[in-house]
Amino acid sequence: MRGIFVYLPLVTTTFLGLAPLALHAQVVPTDNPNSTFEIQPSTQAVDQMVAVEPKAPLSLADALMQAENYTPIKNMLTTRQQIREAELQQSGLRINPELSVSSLGLKSNQQEQSFAVNQRLDVFGVRSAKQQLAQARLDTEGVQQSQYRARLKLMVMAAYRQVAIAEQRLDLAHQQQLLSQQSVLVTKRRFEAGRIAEVELTRMQISQLQADSEAKNAQNALNIARQNLSRYWGNPSPTFTKTASPSAWPAINRVELMQRLADNPSQQLAKRAVIESDAQLKLAESQAYGMPTVSVGMRRVADPTAQTYSQVTVGLSMPIPIFSRNQGAVAAARSGQLLAKQQLQTTRLQREQTLSRLIAQADNQSERYQSILNQQLPQARTVQKKMLLGFEEGKFSVLEVQQSQRDLLQLEQSAQTALAEGWQTALQIEAVLSGLALDADPASPVLPDTLNTSLLNEGMADAASLSGATP
Repeated sequence: MRGIFVYLPLVTTTFLGLAPLALHAQVVPTDNPNSTFEIQPSTQAVDQMVAVEPKAPLSLADALMQAENYTPIKNMLTTRQQIREAELQQSGLRINPELSVSSLGLKSNQQEQSFAVNQRLDVFGVRSAKQQLAQARLDTEGVQQSQYRARLKLMVMAAYRQVAIAEQRLDLAHQQQLLSQQSVLVTKRRFEAGRIAEVELTRMQISQLQADSEAKNAQNALNIARQNLSRYWGNPSPTFTKTASPSAWPAINRVELMQRLADNPSQQLAKRAVIESDAQLKLAESQAYGMPTVSVGMRRVADPTAQTYSQVTVGLSMPIPIFSRNQGAVAAARSGQLLAKQQLQTTRLQREQTLSRLIAQADNQSERYQSILNQQLPQARTVQKKMLLGFEEGKFSVLEVQQSQRDLLQLEQSAQTALAEGWQTALQIEAVLSGLALDADPASPVLPDTLNTSLLNEGMADAASLSGATP
């Protein structure tokens, strides 16, 4: 018997850098007489889960494109869209009629038979209200997916900056290695000339070993940062050579940021929540009085005189709204409507305040960075070079040379730290604009897993709710 291929999309989220899986299965015949087929995983889809980036300098635009085209996430977003579309389709279906049949009496000449078709009438617009609510949720899904893509972009930017910072740290460690090697060479010449003691040479060599150790640590940190970046497109072994990111200070424009804040995804979602609450209230109000039921049928009667006659029956039943008029649901919907409007105002105010604070923080960080870069560092480099030349001529001691190197290294590290803090603030600004929680760290390694888990769980809950199952 030939195998039958059945594709079963099973989606899981990323955890600890592992790629989401979208597995396929193959149904094949078995030798078990009690079972006709068995399901075996297909390896065809596994090869498609890993996207390998080009072996070249990786730009931020390339990284974003790799992440956005990652197949499992695209499939998950498409499935969520399909769930909302199915909900809209379900909301437009009319209520099925009911067929009732009854027979009274056992003797053929003393029987009464009847049948009727019962149809509930949607006179209060329940179906229309359900359609409006489902359409509002479908539109909200589009905004949520836009927000997810904005957050994905932010997380890729954060991971990309971590790689760039790790590369700068490695470059600085290599510079320190070079300075230490130069100092050791000069110290060896002075020791061989008998002008300093051997302990001075040993001290310089220890400094060089420390510089070598720092370079190894910086290389390990860079490897981890590269893997954290490439996991956004499912590649556990990144192949790009380096990033193409400039080391310039991030540009921050207050006017432009405030304009973006007015229409950021979180604000759009708050507006969509108001629209959904309006539709929810309309649905609750339309369900306040219940639906009347119209019955049309035929009644056939056979009496003891062997006469038979038929009658057309028409009936109407209507719930009497004495005790329940859906008061609780209507009150809850009204409260939800008020809450959505309050949240719309609060969200905008909180994010405006947070954005203003972050912009002021970025200005202060920029002043500190420019001071180190343009004033302190040039002087420290000049001092270090002169100290090394003077040491070679016998004017300075080993401790003085080492101190000048430490001063230069400290300022180089301070410049890198200030630049990293500036980019962190810029990323926090983008986090505010993308709708993340105000205290969220866009560079957190657990943030992608949290968002992907939420993306999957919400879709599963929506699908279970639509099918009538318990999530």
